Amino acid sequence: MVIVWPKGFTIGFEPTAVLYDENSRPVAREGELIEFPQIGVHDQRGTYEDPYIASGFLFGRCYALFD
Repeated sequence: MVIVWPKGFTIGFEPTAVLYDENSRPVAREGELIEFPQIGVHDQRGTYEDPYIASGFLFGRCYALFD
């Protein structure tokens, strides 16, 4: 699954991947499951040519589409 994260999200390697939100809080670590309740099982999952844009309800907060 190829994902474009909301503005301000970053990733660090400590030594494994950690995803940080726009406030530099860790929200996911390598090996953890991230759920996207706004997409269905049969929806487009994202490719490099057409990535999934992470928006809506994520990590207990709502994120809008990118500008």
